[in-house]
Amino acid sequence: APYSVTQMAADTVGMMRALGIERAHDVGLSLGGRIALDLAFEFPERVRSLILVSTSARVERRWPIGLLGLVSVVFRGHYPQPRYAFRRQRAASVDYDRTGDLSELRVPTLVVHGRRDRIVPYRLAEDMAAGIPGARLELVESGHIYPLSRSTRFVEQVAAFTASL
Repeated sequence: APYSVTQMAADTVGMMRALGIERAHDVGLSLGGRIALDLAFEFPERVRSLILVSTSARVERRWPIGLLGLVSVVFRGHYPQPRYAFRRQRAASVDYDRTGDLSELRVPTLVVHGRRDRIVPYRLAEDMAAGIPGARLELVESGHIYPLSRSTRFVEQVAAFTASL
């Protein structure tokens, strides 16, 4: 069956219920950012704040094939994701577009994006941040997986943002 970002947001709420978490500061990277964004649209009572990293409210359909192959290899790890799941997640992400709804969000939002991100162009993150009322945009000197390459700095950014709320 096809995946959807909204389905994955609902799955997140199911996990929160199972863990007894009523509300959370939601941090999402790439597709996870779209899931966090959809969580704020569909389940606003569950979201204390959004930290959207290396993501956008829509995807340009022209993903570089070489980069997609690299992403699928990078995230293989010890417990590799089945290729069908990667393809379905990619399809869900490519079909997602909430740019027209951004002005409706009423949750504190931090957008963090790498200047050298080759998967999600910086201008898409800039457009997303501009569309969300009161959103703060922080540009970092990094590529797509910034939190993995500069984890201490990322944790400091998230801690400072959530402490300011």
